[in-house]
Amino acid sequence: MPTVRRARNEDYDGYVDLAGRFDAVSAATAPAYYGPPKSPARTRPGFEALLASPNAALFVADTGGWPVGYALVELRHDPPAGAADPGNLLPQAWANVLEIIVAEAWRRGGTGGALLAAARAWARERGCRELRLSVFEGNAPARAFYRALGFAPRNTIMAQTLDGPPARPETKEEGE
Repeated sequence: MPTVRRARNEDYDGYVDLAGRFDAVSAATAPAYYGPPKSPARTRPGFEALLASPNAALFVADTGGWPVGYALVELRHDPPAGAADPGNLLPQAWANVLEIIVAEAWRRGGTGGALLAAARAWARERGCRELRLSVFEGNAPARAFYRALGFAPRNTIMAQTLDGPPARPETKEEGE
């Protein structure tokens, strides 16, 4: 089992390799939102900014010199800074997993769970109430993985494209 730790400067090349894989999965799963992967997938200045940020953490699963997975987590607050009128939204800190990927050969062995455990511990240390993430409906393997680790749907984000007629629902929602 790889060792999970905070990323360091020497992890850049492995991180970029994994980020390219993450981007390819994102583009295949949600082509309306993600274009083809760039090269390099992430810039060195962006990577260094992540390492220096007090509001983000990049965890890598290390096998002794090369990352085989990573999780990128970011600190968030409700209401967001600068909210004009937060209404009755209760103030709280939470952490958002922005990206997580494990190389194919290292999946189903606990690496992804270990990365999320590190993200969870980091979030708790910062007083967060929840660890959240987003996953596209079409990514069934990821959805099953997250559910097995205790993640549950909290909200549903609904979208409507504005460059054509509204899509007609395929099925009726309850109450319609």
